[in-house]
Amino acid sequence: MKSPLVSIIITCFNRQTYIAQAIESALNQTMLHHEIIVIDDGSTDDSAKVVQAYGNRVQYFHQHNQGASKAKNVGVERACGEYISFLDSDDFWPSDKLQIQLKHFTQSPAVDILHGYAQQFVDADLTPEEKAQLFCPPEPMAAPVSGTLLVRKEVFKRVGGFREDLLVGIDIEWHLRAKSMGLRIETLPDILLHRRIHKTNSGATHRTARQQHLSILKEHLDRRRQAMGEK
Repeated sequence: MKSPLVSIIITCFNRQTYIAQAIESALNQTMLHHEIIVIDDGSTDDSAKVVQAYGNRVQYFHQHNQGASKAKNVGVERACGEYISFLDSDDFWPSDKLQIQLKHFTQSPAVDILHGYAQQFVDADLTPEEKAQLFCPPEPMAAPVSGTLLVRKEVFKRVGGFREDLLVGIDIEWHLRAKSMGLRIETLPDILLHRRIHKTNSGATHRTARQQHLSILKEHLDRRRQAMGEK
């Protein structure tokens, strides 16, 4: 059996309300030669039932709760595709996300990593009072996050997996690590991710861990200083 071109890794923790929309957006990609892998990070709701209803169109794996980074890294280990992509279970993609990026890779083979823009939106099920407490920029924004990422598996492994000791800043730490290696990273102007803003985004639930963002930035600056000193 021929290996898929792209492995789509969807990570999930208690997302029974949203995960079907994420899976549907992966199934409806105009680039059809892909596999969908869902890593359930110990959900205690009905997320498993929602995913398993898709049958063999989706590969489902359950693990004890170990965090989003661990779930993403496990997904990579199970992936068979030449390219790796990630989708959080509360977000979704436009139907041409993969096609746009693969076309660019074909036209620009020297590129190592591709990102795109994200359009954020507030969850429609929130009350007006809840919505008023959330910050959601109306304009699309460049998003060097895993949800817009497309990367060859061998390049991902060169950079290394997501840091499993972090609660926040997981994506930006990986991005900065790749940047420090001198890899060619491009951000396409297309909207490649629809990111849902709601009460249980990791940035909201892990507010006490935000100092990790500062340590990530410091590590990146230290790597740059070391590289400049070696020249």
